[in-house]
Amino acid sequence: MEFITVRFAKGATHNRLESGRLDDPGHTPAGNSWQPRLDLYETPDKIIIIGEMAGVKQDDLVVEMDSTAVRIYGTRKERLPETRGPSHIAEIRYGPSERVVPLPSAVDPNEVTASFTDGLLEISMAKRSIRGAP
Repeated sequence: MEFITVRFAKGATHNRLESGRLDDPGHTPAGNSWQPRLDLYETPDKIIIIGEMAGVKQDDLVVEMDSTAVRIYGTRKERLPETRGPSHIAEIRYGPSERVVPLPSAVDPNEVTASFTDGLLEISMAKRSIRGAP
């Protein structure tokens, strides 16, 4: 099975740039320091994922997918001043995050669009057509 990688370049959205391999759909590495929150829903002809990636720069975001799963990887870098006093509240998690999302039905990896705006990643994937279906 071939996987594609959607890499975001500053100010641009790409559909398919390079081939890669997705190791384990459904796997979330134990070393993650945070998890992006996701919405996944279907329309009659598409599957759409919206991921909350606040604090992740577009250059630090990678999306890999095949017809059955999507892997979202991003790094949230700490943006605190070098000289600071003690923290009184520290709820924001920094560092790498990876999430593999199994898809509810097969999609066509050649018909994918992705955008990243205001910290939200949106991936729209056309469902794979079934031969003989009306």
